[in-house]
Amino acid sequence: MKLNMSYIDVIIPVKGRPQLLHERSLPSLLHQTIQDFKVTIIDDGSNDMDFLQVQSTVEDYRNKGLHIDVHKNAGSAGAAGARNFGLDCTSGEFVLWLDSDDVLLENKLEISINLIQSCSFDLAITRAQHILNGELTNEFWGEPV
Repeated sequence: MKLNMSYIDVIIPVKGRPQLLHERSLPSLLHQTIQDFKVTIIDDGSNDMDFLQVQSTVEDYRNKGLHIDVHKNAGSAGAAGARNFGLDCTSGEFVLWLDSDDVLLENKLEISINLIQSCSFDLAITRAQHILNGELTNEFWGEPV
């Protein structure tokens, strides 16, 4: 199935850790098995230097093919407030919350969309697997359902 970029929106709040966008979250999005999604980065009160780094990293990943929007949240609402602000800035049918230090397995978006569409589900909730020294471990965040 061919999706369009308004179908999935990945919202990433960031404050004071711009290097993690470059090291973790954006590379994992670049390598997804489907590429029809949009990334919305919400800066939640980073200092000027960090925000410049966010903008530079975003430009690098735009040049690599990711569709990325950046919005500055007025003040500092915290992670939950930044996610809510991000939701107000998007129009995707589906949303994935992603932290700047998260890494997605390369087929995460494809599997989630296929699951949702296979049985007319409205959402998919998945667990997070821990990485230690660059390797996946058998430790998970969240309980299987």
